Amino acid sequence: MKKLITLLFITTIIFTTNAQNLSSKDSTAILFKSKLFTVSEYGIGDEKQIIEDIENQKAVFLKTFYENFVFVKVDFSQQYRKLNQSISTLNRDCSYYLAFSILDSRFYKLGGFDTIDIDDFFNDLKLREKGVFNGISGEEVDEIDIYCLYDYFEWSKKKRKKKGFSCFKNCNKLTKTQIILN
Repeated sequence: MKKLITLLFITTIIFTTNAQNLSSKDSTAILFKSKLFTVSEYGIGDEKQIIEDIENQKAVFLKTFYENFVFVKVDFSQQYRKLNQSISTLNRDCSYYLAFSILDSRFYKLGGFDTIDIDDFFNDLKLREKGVFNGISGEEVDEIDIYCLYDYFEWSKKKRKKKGFSCFKNCNKLTKTQIILN
């Protein structure tokens, strides 16, 4: 029984998101900046409206056992403001995934984007985390298939071009948004 309680305690610690180790101010700043990466089709609006719309996007930290990285999921749901102040909400069944290096204060786009930072991410992950490539289980980060990302990382440029990136949907290619002005 004692071993079971110890195992449960260790598992809870390992899979608790590292966002708790950051101050509330840092966590808020990381989430806000993560949302900024997703602003691809905004339209036009005043500064206050733009900031409010960005703040209202849903973004969450994902659970991980990595000590020096946090991971963020941002759901795509943006307001599109027209010159006449009317609004269309662009909803797509798609999410953006980012990693943030706590030590380097650097973001890595992992999924949902036109361009991704897989090479930089794994090179930095290898430097910052102990034993990162020993026995990847695929459960290192909730909702992110590390196996898929690592396989892509190991592919040659030729193989990447031939097979493409399939670990996540590209949110910009998922749908085309048409805004019809009245």
